[in-house]
Amino acid sequence: ESVIEIGGGRGDLTCHLLDTGAEVTSIEIDRDLAHVLSVRFTDSGHFHLIRSDILQTDPSTLLTRGATAKLVGNIPYNLTTPILEWIIEHRVFFPLVVLMVQKEVALRLAAQPGGKDFGSLTVFVQLFYGVKRVFTLRPGSFFPKPTIDSAVIELRQLPKSHIVDAEYKQLRRLTSACFRWRRKTIVRILREEYQLEPDVAVQLVTSLSLDPHSRPEQLAVSDFVALMRELKCIDRDLP
Repeated sequence: ESVIEIGGGRGDLTCHLLDTGAEVTSIEIDRDLAHVLSVRFTDSGHFHLIRSDILQTDPSTLLTRGATAKLVGNIPYNLTTPILEWIIEHRVFFPLVVLMVQKEVALRLAAQPGGKDFGSLTVFVQLFYGVKRVFTLRPGSFFPKPTIDSAVIELRQLPKSHIVDAEYKQLRRLTSACFRWRRKTIVRILREEYQLEPDVAVQLVTSLSLDPHSRPEQLAVSDFVALMRELKCIDRDLP
């Protein structure tokens, strides 16, 4: 079993991963921490260290052709969105991802339609992965003690993605517009973002059995996909 670790740090998580018998490749950008890891695990035949920025790393260079790996990490909270984007881009390599993130981010990633936590990040990740919040960690679990709660999340790749790669750009445009104006109705957003006539926007929404007065957080991930495809049918040249 292969595991890729984002940021090995001083090796506390790495040690437990190695205890499972896995082949662990740790991607560590910090020179001093990379040295700590190389010294600590110098006698381990199952540990591999890559000193690099995870966002600049190509997983295909770490795995044999057709192989996959579990991806784990206590990721820097200020890099959560870029790292999630990197994971989505390289999702073919990572059927299972386990990350520690800020609790508020975990709530957003695992959110269901209808709540305030449901947003563009939710849709973005749930297009490709099922999300499970495993447990929460209080600040006292760490030293030095942070000021926020953390949570461990599990991302398990869906058997079939909601969209194909060619649709990704259009869907990002739609979800970005929707949650930028999340207090507006879907019909109003479609009118303003896509310059649709009022009756056309209403007809498009109702054709999908959606309430014209619904707001973005009330739509399911599949509703956003359906809306995007209907918009493409209206205008094949839609950017």
